[in-house]
Amino acid sequence: MSVSGDRAGYLPYVKGEGFVGTGGLAERGTGTGEEPAMEHLTIAILLAVLGGGAFCARRDRQGSAAVRPISAEFPLPPGLAADIVAEAALTERERTRGGPVPVTHGAGRCRVEVACRAGAMVFEVRPLPGAAGSRVVARAEQVSVIPLPDIAGAGSAAELPNRMAGLPRHPARLLRRREQAFHALSTAARAVPGRAG
Repeated sequence: MSVSGDRAGYLPYVKGEGFVGTGGLAERGTGTGEEPAMEHLTIAILLAVLGGGAFCARRDRQGSAAVRPISAEFPLPPGLAADIVAEAALTERERTRGGPVPVTHGAGRCRVEVACRAGAMVFEVRPLPGAAGSRVVARAEQVSVIPLPDIAGAGSAAELPNRMAGLPRHPARLLRRREQAFHALSTAARAVPGRAG
């Protein structure tokens, strides 16, 4: 038995099927509940891909910046500049545990190499010709990279980890060491008489 909806505002009702109609309440109520879940999953995957891409791009830029040599001149004797670098490039924990790293002298220049799990930041201190000062050149000679993960058979889930493999592991730590060293050198240079400001 079926009852038709003759009055305005009522939907037809069919026994065994419920209310029927186009664009009415019946259609809105027949969802399985899977559609919102799939939408949320799609959004989550999209955000993960975008976030992973931004992460990879940032790591790559930082790694390139770490290996790119930068230099600056300071009104400090080479030996003093090297000693300042050897201490300032360390973390507070490293200074507490072992003190400054050794300074290597040779060929009229000093070399300071600060190594850690992120790689090795190297500082070369050279005397300025005809001037009482030093030129300090810093660059990362070693940069640790993220290893290729062992996730064979993971399918598309392995795409992001595979993209990350080979990227610098912690380039920001190397850049921080270089920044600390140059900041300490600048501070010491300002203390030289006639160089304030």
